[in-house]
Amino acid sequence: MEEKVMGLLLSVMSDWSIYALFLMTFFEAALLLGVFIPGETIVIAAGIAASRGALDLTEVMVVASAGAILGDTVGYFFGSRYGEGMIERYA
Repeated sequence: MEEKVMGLLLSVMSDWSIYALFLMTFFEAALLLGVFIPGETIVIAAGIAASRGALDLTEVMVVASAGAILGDTVGYFFGSRYGEGMIERYA
């Protein structure tokens, strides 16, 4: 079963995989979208793909970290800018 899943995962890996990894980790961390986007699962899958040679491990770590850090920064910006107004409006 594991080999079938890994075979499917590795077959869909392409040049766009690293961009998808960045976007998924970014949107998970920004604007409370982590509820809908499973960023941890994507990072684990990318790590497994890197262990199988489909992706570069260093690139996966840098891109996932950058996406999470930038997503947190955007989330903090929106929270500091609009958070108080949203709390007053909806509370």
